[in-house]
Amino acid sequence: MSFFRTIRYPPEALRNHIQGNGLLYFVVSEKGQMEQAEFIQSVHPSLDQEVLRALSAQKVVTPAQLQGQPVKVFYVLPLNFGIR
Repeated sequence: MSFFRTIRYPPEALRNHIQGNGLLYFVVSEKGQMEQAEFIQSVHPSLDQEVLRALSAQKVVTPAQLQGQPVKVFYVLPLNFGIR
């Protein structure tokens, strides 16, 4: 997803060396809009907030199709934040 390119590591998380793995649940509607985003496994509030900001900045994505018709689909996205 292109929203990964828009994620900026929050300065607070960098200063405090916050790293970790998280899981984000969200739905892509029949119209291609991202909805119902929530963390199943949180990394840290500042990192979570940045992911949600980047996700909400996405206007529309191509929805999944079933028999040629757009359908609502849910995703669970693994996230890995690390400082090199």
